[in-house]
Amino acid sequence: MAGGGGAWHQPPSTGVWWDLNTCPVPADFDPLCVHRCIKSALHKQIRFPTTVAIYAIGNLEYISSDLLEKISSSGIVLIHAPCGGNSLIRFLYEWSDAVQDEQQRPGSGYIMLISGDSTMVNRCRLQKFSKFSKFCAYPEDVGPVTTQGEKVFVKEFVWETLLTANASPCAAMDEPLCICEICDVVYKTCNDFITHLKSEQHRETLFGIVPLDYGKPRYFCPVCNYPAYDEFNMSLHNESKDHNHKLADKEQDCESRKRNPQVDLFNEISKKQSL
Repeated sequence: MAGGGGAWHQPPSTGVWWDLNTCPVPADFDPLCVHRCIKSALHKQIRFPTTVAIYAIGNLEYISSDLLEKISSSGIVLIHAPCGGNSLIRFLYEWSDAVQDEQQRPGSGYIMLISGDSTMVNRCRLQKFSKFSKFCAYPEDVGPVTTQGEKVFVKEFVWETLLTANASPCAAMDEPLCICEICDVVYKTCNDFITHLKSEQHRETLFGIVPLDYGKPRYFCPVCNYPAYDEFNMSLHNESKDHNHKLADKEQDCESRKRNPQVDLFNEISKKQSL
């Protein structure tokens, strides 16, 4: 920052990356309150002013529109990033570089990771950011992300406990900001973002980044014509309502053809005649 060192008086920055796939909002908890709960938990630990930016990341295609809208309206940035730890490490590099450029003092800041995915809280990867103090939160059913004797994080939280211990009345507060890492596009309305995630353009871009075997996607759903980045994202797709609806429709269609083969033959003849 130009002007003779004013950046030295800026509060240190805190970047929070929240993995929505492995640390979802509990069913009985208000999504609008998550932003304030995270900030409250951090301020109790840091004990002095810090600017907090929270990013909800992961494969957002299979998270309900209502939930995404509430999260984004609370001031949390949505980032569709299905590549797990690979995506996170890129975000951390970009964020840490921006913080150091802005504040002109290397390592002055904090990092918080909220995830139950070992690739997201990988100790070796985080060593590259040793100048930042680090916090983490993990889901109750996963347990601590570091073993006894390791000192990677200043404080480890249980995700569900962090929320309930810092709950307070909340409301929508900010204009949403939504990012698709795959397509490198930014939206300022959650509805447009959700529409993009369901678009053919988005799916075509996804076909271009997924791992291939013999020229075909390694993880692929023929029912939905959907390619996945890895096994975890494939399982998210297979458990989704859209996939199961299409699967049920296909099974029903197969049963119908078995019971009425003459109808299937009629459809085939009609199709050929129309060509």
